[in-house]
Amino acid sequence: MSDHYSSLLLSFLTAPSLLVGGSVGVLTILPSIALLLLVGGVALAIVWREKQAFWLLPPLLASLAAPLVLEFADGSMGWFGMLFALVIGLVGLLVWVGMVAGNATRRTPVVLAGLSLLAFPAYAGLIRVAVTWGGV
Repeated sequence: MSDHYSSLLLSFLTAPSLLVGGSVGVLTILPSIALLLLVGGVALAIVWREKQAFWLLPPLLASLAAPLVLEFADGSMGWFGMLFALVIGLVGLLVWVGMVAGNATRRTPVVLAGLSLLAFPAYAGLIRVAVTWGGV
């Protein structure tokens, strides 16, 4: 379990360098866009001193726990349960980011950083679907 999680996290973090090297695909574009959104959102939050960006830490932890939840859902309920858990998790993250952005004085950094948090669960879901249906 931990080997799968660490390899998934490392592949997500190294995907932008693969995109620079010329490997273009969904599994390299998604993490690259997420990295750009995260860097832009954090930089703007620091420059503009946006205090509400602190409330994106719980969704960050939920986003990092997504592969474990998806693996549990896939093991206990099958691929349909895994897709259901993925959709419910992504909608929950979107609602949380929307509530935090609604209370922020400047919404742009919160929205940028919040949207970047959606990429890791989506990436983990794509990998899990590929493993389930034999694509990997």
